[in-house]
Amino acid sequence: MTGVFDDPESISFVAGGIRLEDSSPCLFVKTADISQLRRHDTLTIGDDSFFVDRITPDDGGCCYIRLRRGSPAPQNNARMRRYDEGT
Repeated sequence: MTGVFDDPESISFVAGGIRLEDSSPCLFVKTADISQLRRHDTLTIGDDSFFVDRITPDDGGCCYIRLRRGSPAPQNNARMRRYDEGT
């Protein structure tokens, strides 16, 4: 699959000096390229492992795959998929 990978680190400060950190990596792809991809499938991007947290609805032929780091909790139907940068 080909897509645009974004791994932002978002740091916010709110009243009182509390620091909130949020990092939600995502992959922007053509919806047709991921028809078999499901929640909790595992993706490898570079040397890092992620799993699919959710897939946003199709919007003009594209969508976002929201990712989480690591592996999901073991499930009977977990499948392994690989995404390589540049292919």
